[in-house]
Amino acid sequence: MKMTTLANTTLASVLTLVLAVSAAQAETTGGMQNAERPGVATGLERNDKPATRDAKQGMIKADNSMRDTADEIKAFLSGNDDPKTPLEPVVIRRDTTAEAVLTRDVVDADGKKYASVSDILINERGNPDKLIIADAGVMGLGAKKAAFDYDSLSTRTVDGKTVVSLNKDALQRAPDFSYDRDDRNEKNTQVQATSNASVREILDGHLVDAKGDKVAAIENVAFNGGNTQLIVKFNDTFGMGGNLAAMNLNSLERVDNDGEVNYRLSDAQTAKFKNYKAAVE
Repeated sequence: MKMTTLANTTLASVLTLVLAVSAAQAETTGGMQNAERPGVATGLERNDKPATRDAKQGMIKADNSMRDTADEIKAFLSGNDDPKTPLEPVVIRRDTTAEAVLTRDVVDADGKKYASVSDILINERGNPDKLIIADAGVMGLGAKKAAFDYDSLSTRTVDGKTVVSLNKDALQRAPDFSYDRDDRNEKNTQVQATSNASVREILDGHLVDAKGDKVAAIENVAFNGGNTQLIVKFNDTFGMGGNLAAMNLNSLERVDNDGEVNYRLSDAQTAKFKNYKAAVE
């Protein structure tokens, strides 16, 4: 699967853009649902005071407008571990991220949708390894789920939308996929490798410092050939606003804890990240 490379811009211009874009990152984990973005909570609570509700609704409106038009994420890449070294600005195309891949339809040779991308598995080097494809089953039951090598599937444009192209028979012939290691002896079943991490679990995880304390929420994962970036969000208020940072996934230590996939900074990375947070607060 071909992915677009990251494009660098000047530090001054990206600093202006990252503050504008990060202020519009309004996905939250609780509260009422966003009518324009199914599955995305708004942060609105029924007992919010009028002033609080008005402020939140303004941010929701800005977020929806930004996400409808923006095709890039502005952030800073950690670069080396020296806390005194300036962070490198990067612009990440949104269509190269996990967020984009997980919304793609799977179509047959005639361009007809019959399945969707259910998950992405990342290997121990931080690179995408498998795409999990799932059909709709019958009446929503008995869905077929299978794993395919990430680079073996091609993408194409159908009606202006990027989709994954896969022969329907190939999905049906492939072994059933399971996340449960207890199914490894089941006939015609492929289970998730212990060295692989689920992107869906990663997106529910956090960036933690060298001591294991949470310092940012994982917002997205960007795929750039052999160089995968973790995009994290911090300095948000009630899930609204905040700033973004991006860092090479293979420079971080993966920490699995009771189904939550977190990534840990080294001592040097912790110091650098702390300096960056202080600079943008």
